[in-house]
This record gives sequence, C-alpha cells and structure tokens, in this order.
Amino acid sequence: MKRMTFSVFLVELLLIIMNGNLHFAQQNYQIKNFVDIEKLSNNQITDIIQDSYGFMWIATADGLNRYDGKTVKIYKNIQDDDESLPDNDCGVILEDSDKNIWVACYNSIGKLDRKTDKFKRYFLENISFKSPPEFNSGIIDNQGRIWFTTSELGLIRFDESSNEFVNIELSASNKKSTWGAVGDVIQLRNGLILAADISDGIKAYNEETDQFDPYYLTPNYSPDKIYLIHEGSAGAVWFAGSGILIKYSPLQYSVKKYNLLNYSKLNSEYDNHNGLVEDSHGNLWMGLYTHGLFQFNKQIKEIEQYLHDPGDINSLKDNKISNLYKDKYGIIWITY
Repeated sequence: MKRMTFSVFLVELLLIIMNGNLHFAQQNYQIKNFVDIEKLSNNQITDIIQDSYGFMWIATADGLNRYDGKTVKIYKNIQDDDESLPDNDCGVILEDSDKNIWVACYNSIGKLDRKTDKFKRYFLENISFKSPPEFNSGIIDNQGRIWFTTSELGLIRFDESSNEFVNIELSASNKKSTWGAVGDVIQLRNGLILAADISDGIKAYNEETDQFDPYYLTPNYSPDKIYLIHEGSAGAVWFAGSGILIKYSPLQYSVKKYNLLNYSKLNSEYDNHNGLVEDSHGNLWMGLYTHGLFQFNKQIKEIEQYLHDPGDINSLKDNKISNLYKDKYGIIWITY
C-alpha cells in the first residue's frame, strides 16, 4: 500500500535518456542517487510533488522539505507558533490554483500561503474519526476542490463555506453503509472522480447527490484491495493493488489482468504495487514491493524488470520500492 504500510528510506532519480528512438534495454536508463538526501529533515519519505515553480516538495515523517535542486528549506512544527507546520509527521502534498501548498499531517491539515510563508491549520475535530487518520493520496479537482483519502471514513473534502474539511459519504446503493480505508482518488479526463475503497471496491462520485456510488468495471465486478488508480494517455484506466494489476478500457468495458509475479526474476511472494506512472513516451512503470521496478512498453508487448545489483552503482538502490512520481521534465523519482 502506497502510504499505509511501507516506510521509505531513500530517494533516487530514474533519468530517461533519449538518443533517437527509445529502446527497452536497461542500459538506456540511468539510475542516479539523490545526492542531497542528507539535507532532508528525515529520510523516511511519504510523498513527493513538483510545484508550478519547479520546486520539489518532499513530505517526511519529521518535517516538510522544499528542494530547489541545490538547497533544502525545511518546515517544521514550532511549539506555540500557530502559523508553523501543524505537525512534523507529514503525509500527502497538493498545490492549489493559487500556488498554496496543502499538506496532510498527523490528525491535521496545513495550508502554506506562499506570499507569507505561513501555515493556516485545519484540525479535524468535526469528523468522527475513531483514531487519528493516515492520509494516502489526494487531488485538486477541475473545480478547485481539495480532496484527501484517509485510513477510515473514506474521503474528506475542503468546504469553503464552513472553512473546514467534511466527510463525503457513500450512497445507499453501496453494499456497505460506511467507508473503509481508501487507497487512491483520481479525476479522469472526462471529469469523473474515482476512489478505491480497499475493502469494498471502486466508487464514483455523484455530483447530484454529493455521495459516492459503486463503480463496476464489468457487471457486478468492482475490484477491492486496490491502492492505485492511473489513467493512461491512450485512455485505459489502470488499477493496481495487492496481487492485482488491471487494465480497464472504459469504451469497450473490457478488463485485462496481469500478474507481475509471473514476470519477476525474484522468488518473493510480496505482491503489493506501490507505484504507477507513465513516462513521456507512453510506457508504464510500476513498483512491485521486493520485486523492483517493471516497465510495460506502450504496446504491452515487452515487460522489463529493473533490480538492485550490489555490483552496479547505477542499479536500483533497493528492490523494496514504495512510490513513483514523474516530474514535468520526465524524470521519475523513486522512493524506497
């Protein structure tokens, strides 16, 4: 699970080298260590994004970091300072249309005003969490609404009228009346918002009722144990989770399943997908915990596996990949 199970200890770059036509041999990809790892506030990393100015924001278990390519600026909670980071245990990062940085922290959410460099804190006492929630992912949708997925009660969304986060409920058409943990949320290019309830399948947001309805890939089939959702440039929607990778074609309502363990050179039964991105050429990259990194070419005719090699400094640092993120330059950031 991307942010609910695995700790991350290192960041690296996967730099895609483009010399004429792209080939699928391993030597065409350069793995580069993130040399400034020691400058971060903590090396247990939970999220990475690139903002509209090009800064990389790195959330850790002990502070929020802004990286400009050379230096790191660290944000931390300061006792008795209500305009500092709400809590040092940071999770998910988002940037809104006004360039503000939102970070979901332990039992609270902070909004960093880029003009003042100060945080506004949003506590979640109005939401009936049984225990302080963990945040797994988030989006800012095409209406500018801010969403975070949580480890219980599903999704929360910022309500501007009340100036607080509110819980978005399931509709009565669901088999269960309450959410479980939600692994991921995404807005498709057609505007539909999908959320992965890990214990009870995929849900789709209904604008008219302001609730989530069940979402079926085929009649009566809505996969559970899904942690990641990705819409590919060619229109397919990918669902990845525990022991499952699904390519779904919404136009044909067709489902194709893959088991990456069948392609792995390693003998390990761990099968959690912990990263899913598409590169600039339309190729899909996936992290499979303890099995390293896999690449599907865009025709899905070749599957390449990238592994840690103790004798090769240009290989992966570890096979226990926890997340992948592609920045606007085409660089894929890998966390362990």
